[in-house]
Amino acid sequence: MTFTTLLETMNQNLPLEVYPELGLRIVIACICGAVIGFERTKRQKSAGIRTHCLIAATSALMMILSKYAFADMDKTLSSLYESSRGADPSRIASQIVSGVSFLGAGVIFVKGRSVKGLTTAAGIWATCAIGMAVGAGMYLLAIFTTVMVVILQVILHCLKVGDDAFSTHEMTVEMLDTEELREALDEYFEKYNVQVITSRIVKTDDGYLCLNLSVKISKNVKFEDNMAFIDKHPGIRVFET
Repeated sequence: MTFTTLLETMNQNLPLEVYPELGLRIVIACICGAVIGFERTKRQKSAGIRTHCLIAATSALMMILSKYAFADMDKTLSSLYESSRGADPSRIASQIVSGVSFLGAGVIFVKGRSVKGLTTAAGIWATCAIGMAVGAGMYLLAIFTTVMVVILQVILHCLKVGDDAFSTHEMTVEMLDTEELREALDEYFEKYNVQVITSRIVKTDDGYLCLNLSVKISKNVKFEDNMAFIDKHPGIRVFET
């Protein structure tokens, strides 16, 4: 069996020459999603490049499935569905999309102003579309989308941009209530691009400020950097992240 014969056997519902264009549609959708996601990433929003790419590519695949997934239904199958009143083979597929979307929502959780699990939910949605493509007999498109999604996830996971470059922590700081230490803490936040999400500040009886902060910290901040900051400012007695 030649490679061409194998491809024709795997895809009997559409001509092989159609698949390059369908694959291009998914790639273009992914690029468009990346452009939108880049803008969101620059503003350090939770849904960044990866999430937007996955959603755009998955939407393109599902649109292709909606248009072409039933192209292999011959007259025998058509008459079979016509013999059953109200039969529609696309109904199950549409319910899969709704059901898996609800499943994906279950992996998203919110803590303060931080949202986690968006990319995982988009990945579940993409997996759903790939499974539907396989079930429709569009194996090449399913394999192509799988490879593209995996490459996309691996590359963008290694490139720490936007919200992916930060991790959310609870920070506790106890320091003397002096103008010098306040300015020093502001400089630390500015240097490492620390973003305060929520804060609770209490002044103790012995003249210390107790700050309980929920922050986003750059993952490039090292333990040695924090120790050097504490050693430089003895008026800080607690600095925990």
